[in-house]
Amino acid sequence: MAGLSYTLLQNCILAIEGKDSLLGRAVGADRKGRISLAAYLLAIIASFVVPVVSHLLYVAVALIWLVPDRRIERIVSGDAPGASRSEA
Repeated sequence: MAGLSYTLLQNCILAIEGKDSLLGRAVGADRKGRISLAAYLLAIIASFVVPVVSHLLYVAVALIWLVPDRRIERIVSGDAPGASRSEA
């Protein structure tokens, strides 16, 4: 549920701010998020047929997210190519 909520929130922000916003540039295609949602959906379906497969999918998603996703932090701090920082 948290992954779905995050994706919906992110999509709402991108709909308002646009793909060229800081968030839009940071998340890009968001492969990790899409893979996670697909795995969750498959896990829900598999839980009715083969519960062990659903458990393995949940563990796989957790392992995917053990590696921190620093895209947003990198864009906001200006460390990424094409990122611009305004000096105030």
